[in-house]
Amino acid sequence: MIDTTYAPDLVEEAVLLAERTGPGDSMRGFRGERNAVYDIADPGHRDAAFRHLHLTWFVRLGLHRPIEEALGERVELTGRVAQVRVLRALRRQEESADLFDRAVPEVAGRRQPLLALRLRPSLLLEAEPLRALLRHELMHVADMLDPAFGYERSLPPSDDGPSADNMVR
Repeated sequence: MIDTTYAPDLVEEAVLLAERTGPGDSMRGFRGERNAVYDIADPGHRDAAFRHLHLTWFVRLGLHRPIEEALGERVELTGRVAQVRVLRALRRQEESADLFDRAVPEVAGRRQPLLALRLRPSLLLEAEPLRALLRHELMHVADMLDPAFGYERSLPPSDDGPSADNMVR
């Protein structure tokens, strides 16, 4: 499985949404644990405790599962992607998957891309629409990584300048 990390703001918002919209049984105990974190005097320790609490509940609620399952279906990504980062999207139009160059520390001179998934926290509460979006986006990523597909990750600059380059990208 590819090393996957989740942005703390995405995790926190998804858990808080689950608390408001999910069945009470699934969130039993969360509010008490969260309230106890406010008693931590040191701001740095309190922030770390909130991150830990939200990530624990994120996993407990299985909000990561559709993402892990969709990544697991794309075995061709293993070994070709260095890491997956799941980030918060603010709007539906921002939801996407994209590749970014990243050096692989173990192998000098070798680069493997980092896969960034941008998702709205509310989508993490909708397993089937989330899976559908991820399958679609990860199919494109698999094509981008397939040498036979011929995808060029870096485009040569156009004669029309940086604004045109951004539009093409």
